[in-house]
Amino acid sequence: MTQPETFDSITSRNGQLYATRKGKDYALFIYTPLQQAYAGKYTVTLGCRWSEYNKPFVKQYVPMPVVASLPSGPKFSTQDRAKADDTWYAYEQVLCNGWPLYYVDGLENGHKTEQPAMFQPATATMAPPAAGSETEIPAALGDETGPPGPYLGP
Repeated sequence: MTQPETFDSITSRNGQLYATRKGKDYALFIYTPLQQAYAGKYTVTLGCRWSEYNKPFVKQYVPMPVVASLPSGPKFSTQDRAKADDTWYAYEQVLCNGWPLYYVDGLENGHKTEQPAMFQPATATMAPPAAGSETEIPAALGDETGPPGPYLGP
């Protein structure tokens, strides 16, 4: 899959992060089980490698592509999903404070999603998912034994 339509910016409003495209704001989300994955409790693979019955759910959360305009305060970086052999979203994804960011196409202006336990709204002040600093995140790709690396899905 190619990169989705370009977004104009990421902004912070009342502490929550939003991506803007064509004048519409899309709430940004994080995949909360990454906290336990980074702690070495289990591995989370990219969504394209999940079981068939889970794929429709996980595919609605689209990795946030790189944008030029970012708010000040949070630490933004990127991860190249192409290097992790992502067959769905093989492009660079924005990370905020170490968390990969996702949006839901068609879910504009901060509406809620169906799975609040797995995907939570991204906030400007969220702590990194690793138990410590972002520099402690291992460099593995997620399919190896041991703690997963930054190329995590869904």
